[in-house]
Amino acid sequence: GIITVDVVGSDDNGRCLVLQPDGKMLVAGSTSVSGYGDYSLIRLNANGSLDHSFGIDGKLVIPVTNDNDGILAIALQPDGKILAGGSSWTGSSRDYSMVRLNPDGTLDNSFSDDGKVFVGVGENHDDINSIIIQPDGKILVAGHSQNYSEIADYSLARFNTDGTLDTTFGTNGTLLIPVGSGYDRAAVVMLQPDGSIVVAGTSYVSDGSSESDYSLIRLNSNGVLDSSFGTNGKLIVPVGDSKDGASSAIMQSDGKIVLAGNSHNGSNYDFSVIRLNADGSFDSSFSDDGKMLIPIGAGDDYGSSVTLQ
Repeated sequence: GIITVDVVGSDDNGRCLVLQPDGKMLVAGSTSVSGYGDYSLIRLNANGSLDHSFGIDGKLVIPVTNDNDGILAIALQPDGKILAGGSSWTGSSRDYSMVRLNPDGTLDNSFSDDGKVFVGVGENHDDINSIIIQPDGKILVAGHSQNYSEIADYSLARFNTDGTLDTTFGTNGTLLIPVGSGYDRAAVVMLQPDGSIVVAGTSYVSDGSSESDYSLIRLNSNGVLDSSFGTNGKLIVPVGDSKDGASSAIMQSDGKIVLAGNSHNGSNYDFSVIRLNADGSFDSSFSDDGKMLIPIGAGDDYGSSVTLQ
């Protein structure tokens, strides 16, 4: 039940996974090559063997820049093309970076001419943590962007199908949104059935504080905050006693939002899960008050991913 894949003989980091309609699995992350991280992917058949029709014998390493690159999010287009994004050093800062691959792992040159895009959203470091493809084919990414004071905000960008920024979204295709009073880190971007955009993650209560809460924003399709959600489109959700971190979220078909991660119970961390109604209020039909803390072991427990069966 276990497979270990050495990509090029050095350190490999698998960060995200997607299941193809044919049952094959794409795993993406980064691989160390000559002291620098490169984008890397593997594709497995349903039985766990490497799919030799992908890349070189099922493995693919992509030096996106001449410096450190890493994949943090992956998505499949309906036509089978693969979007992989994260961050790349582009000089003195780290920017959003993304590639689009054909189903066999070759770069898709119809996407930004060479299959690669780079976007600086904040003034210093940017990371893509989530990618979705909208029903109209546009590509929406979300993550966080850090300024020179090392304070981060939620950040987003939307691309047209050819890899150019969609200038009808936000400010020339990008958005930078402070949510809490300190460091904000977006984990997941989702679409509600009406086309509204929901981003979920974690916000710290102030600069340098270790206290944090689950947080969300909701945007209209053009990137404007939806004032009917939370407080002017933003929502801070305390779950445990003082330290909460949302790592994953899903949108149910009825528009309800499920977030999962970990929360401090007063002495250690437990798995935590909450379910919200589409308007951001707690769903009282879920564990009476809309939230659960679940101890797994005797010490700290950290939830990293949630999915709907």
